[in-house]
Amino acid sequence: MLNKTRGIVIRTIKYGEASAICNILTEQHGLLGFHIPSAFKPKSKFSISYFQTLNAVEISFNYRKTSGLQKISDVTCHSYPDLSKFNQQAIYHVICELLQQTVRENEINQNLFNYLYNETLPGINHDLHFWQLPFVMLNVLYHYGCAPNIDTYSEGHCLDLQNGIFQDEFKPTKQVSDASTSSIIYEMMRNGISHLNQDTMARQKLIRDLITYYRLHINDSFDLKSLDILTQVAR
Repeated sequence: MLNKTRGIVIRTIKYGEASAICNILTEQHGLLGFHIPSAFKPKSKFSISYFQTLNAVEISFNYRKTSGLQKISDVTCHSYPDLSKFNQQAIYHVICELLQQTVRENEINQNLFNYLYNETLPGINHDLHFWQLPFVMLNVLYHYGCAPNIDTYSEGHCLDLQNGIFQDEFKPTKQVSDASTSSIIYEMMRNGISHLNQDTMARQKLIRDLITYYRLHINDSFDLKSLDILTQVAR
């Protein structure tokens, strides 16, 4: 049966002389792999430009549950990242890394898909907010169901990165965000980021702690190699 679904391009690599393998996070089936024959040829049925990472697409295909690679019968690109500014390129590369290391094969998560499709992707095409990256990271954790529990927060409490709760006492071996960073995490999750003051050191500390949080809860080898570029842009 022909399936028609929205999707987000997560990764595209060249396969052979002219074809491509494309990983697309689909609304209906989660992350799937697709073989795009002759994608790099000038007269290809589906131009490689359709499959730029973080493109928002609509695809039609015959879903085969037991197949490692699906075959697309039609594709429409609804939006693509605007990379005309350097700061947009910076956040683009970091979010690419973030999703490539967190989105799991065949895992269907409607809330996460809607957040990425309706908020994260459009956000790349606007001016970069100082706190945008850690805010995206926290929202991805929230839609995965493993975000810090802000109901446990009180002033002066620190976030236990292992257990995702705020506490006032810790053993020395615990991995913990300090009180200041924990307060920012709480404020972001409770009230967003528009009211937060810029503080470069605080943002860097927060992102480092969130990387640790991702390693503990989602992917033990998680890292953001493009982060240095973004750090230089969003001062």
